[in-house]
Amino acid sequence: MNNNNENQNMNMGVPNVVPVPPEPMVGQGLTPGVPQNMGNMVGSMPQPVSTIETIPNTFEQPVNNVVPNPVPQPMEGLQLNPEGIVAPTPVNNPMPNVAEPLMGAPLNDQTVLNSGTTNMNNFGAVPPVAPPNNNTMVPPTNQMGFMGGVPAPPLPPTNNENKKQKISKPILIALIVVLILAVGFGVYYFLFASKKKAPQVTITPVLSEVELGAEVLLDASVFAKVTGMNATNCKVDTNLDSNKAGTYTYTVTCGNKVSADNKIYVKDTQAPEVILKDLIVTPNTMVKVEDFIAEIVDASTCTSEFRAPVETNEEGEFEVDIIVTDAHGNESTATGILVVSNNAPQYYLSCEEVGITNQFENATVTTQYKYGISASGEYYNIEKNVIYQFSSEEEFLTAADTILPNEFDGVKGRVFKNIETFSIRINRFLKDDDISNEFSLSPFPTSEFEIESYHNENGGTCTILNS
Repeated sequence: MNNNNENQNMNMGVPNVVPVPPEPMVGQGLTPGVPQNMGNMVGSMPQPVSTIETIPNTFEQPVNNVVPNPVPQPMEGLQLNPEGIVAPTPVNNPMPNVAEPLMGAPLNDQTVLNSGTTNMNNFGAVPPVAPPNNNTMVPPTNQMGFMGGVPAPPLPPTNNENKKQKISKPILIALIVVLILAVGFGVYYFLFASKKKAPQVTITPVLSEVELGAEVLLDASVFAKVTGMNATNCKVDTNLDSNKAGTYTYTVTCGNKVSADNKIYVKDTQAPEVILKDLIVTPNTMVKVEDFIAEIVDASTCTSEFRAPVETNEEGEFEVDIIVTDAHGNESTATGILVVSNNAPQYYLSCEEVGITNQFENATVTTQYKYGISASGEYYNIEKNVIYQFSSEEEFLTAADTILPNEFDGVKGRVFKNIETFSIRINRFLKDDDISNEFSLSPFPTSEFEIESYHNENGGTCTILNS
């Protein structure tokens, strides 16, 4: 009977009210069996503030600073467990199982949160306080009495992660295969390829004959065909003199490979190049073949002769054939002009002017006018020669490459070059109109005295030549 009364008394109370345990006073100890705030154990914790109406304070005032142990009052919706501890029952609108995760814990869709209802047997945990309105949410406490959630267990891998793992397997296999191939190649190289013999060097002589007077470079690629080594790394030794016909030897050395005592022959196979000039004489004048020759170009000594005897007993203009033969039997034939006249020049007046050229700055240019003076003292014909004198073989060869047919440096006439003197000469015979245009003077003086005076006034010098 007494027990029934006690149960009835304990069931009486205010509905949907969460009890707020009083904080212990200073000096007050923990009472066994009574739920206490965790702040008394692990530190101070803020108490949730509730606007819900609480149970009137029925505790007596402390006497002589002695605080009695609080006794929970029965209320509607609360029951006592066998130990006599009030166990709260869920309210009509319990808070959802949502809690904030602890600091450092990941939050995902699978995170498991603790219920707002707390086991009162766990160190006196404080039950959650109902929110004052729909817009204010108080986070529930976990099983240890702290506010916040419990970190969720790791999630199983998704389909994408499984797919990535499947893709990485072929890549891993490919890397392993490449590694195996690399190791295999390295082993092969060090065991076999690195021990292969160096390529064999072969030297095949190719130069056996050169033209007399030809310029020959001491280059291994000119004398021989080299395989297994760059010919520029080879050396040539020879006693060759291309300006003298004969037999010579040469040796090509490429590293440890030597090709020695190779024969080379210098031969003259080119016929002489002959340039003739016209000759003017008085009747019954003895003429020589040299009187017709202006220049002979050949690498060896040459001889010349008339094909047929030349007669000068009659006035007129005649063709004369001249045969030129070099020391090695090569032969050329040229035709000259012989003029037989009673008014033929008795001697020549040579007047020269020295100048420069813009195209070849280091060359000296001399222009020579050769006047044939007849027995009457007037000129019979005029021969013009422009001579370019170069200071070095290199400059001469560079200029010679610009020679055109019957023209050099813009000067018209037959072109002659002399490698021995590094000179180039342009020869031309002028008529009366040509000489007038040359000096922009019409008519041009005809007497020897007037011609010499004109050249001297214009910076030239004149001398008398016998032929």
